[in-house]
Amino acid sequence: MDKLLRNIKFLNDSEIAGVEVIIKNDNSKEFNLIILKKHKLNLSIEKTHNSILSTEELIKYLPSKIAVCIILNGKGILVKKVEAVNDEDEISILNKLLPNAILNDFYIQRSDVRDNQQFVAVARKEIIDKVLDDLKYINM
Repeated sequence: MDKLLRNIKFLNDSEIAGVEVIIKNDNSKEFNLIILKKHKLNLSIEKTHNSILSTEELIKYLPSKIAVCIILNGKGILVKKVEAVNDEDEISILNKLLPNAILNDFYIQRSDVRDNQQFVAVARKEIIDKVLDDLKYINM
């Protein structure tokens, strides 16, 4: 764990925020927030806020000039564990989840689980870009 904390670049700051954006079925958003503080090689939870229903409310809890890690979940985001090898191309992975999908329409994130298995998250670019634009609007 010590080596991991030393190597995570964004933890050079003493605090970091994690914001989970949950896209609901009606396209509204709910936010969960965690503020982590680093002291030497220790990481502690400073604050948490759950079920925040607006960006205006979110901004009240977010310290200014803090690094933010955004996690997106909910409607339009598909996460599956698939059989895959590291050198397998993204179009092949996408077709395992969504046959005949157009690669340029989607963002794909892959995380190795174990040999020949990966968690793959897929979302339409228009969904992610809209959320990110909304968050840029509040200077996040």
